[in-house]
Formats: sequence, structure tokens, C-alpha cells
Amino acid sequence: MKEEVETVAAMTRQYGKVLSAEEARALLKFKSASAFWTARRRGHLQLEPIKVPGRKQFMYATEDVARLLVGWKANSQGPREKEVPMA
Repeated sequence: MKEEVETVAAMTRQYGKVLSAEEARALLKFKSASAFWTARRRGHLQLEPIKVPGRKQFMYATEDVARLLVGWKANSQGPREKEVPMA
């Protein structure tokens, strides 16, 4: 939980409250816009786009992207091992 809060805060400071689709794609390490849109369309990304009036492209909440990254990191590390005191 602490890592999530710190990641959200750091990314918000660096990028602001919203990211362009291109920024989100780059942060999530998709090699192309096509791969990003395909993953989103298939439901592999739990991101809801934000339509900004006067803009053609979609935007994404920085907080949502940060939480997705933290979740991916937690899942890639597997379950945490319990610390056992040394005798």
C-alpha cells in the first residue's frame, strides 16, 4: 500500500494528473500504439480513458496508470515470504 501511494505521488509530480495515450503507452512499455489499443480493447488493461473536450485523443488518469504498474509489479514478484527470526 505504501509503495502504491509513493508511486502515485511521484508520477503525479512528474506527469501531472492526466497522461496522454502516448505517455501511458510508453510508461506501460507497449512497443506500439496498436499493441496498446489491442490490449485495452481485449480487457487486458484496467484503464478507463478520459475524453477531454476539444481533444481528439484520449487521456488517462496518472493515478490509474501508477496503480496498474504497482499491481503488475506485485504480481510479478509472487507471494511475499514471511520473515522468520534467526535463532
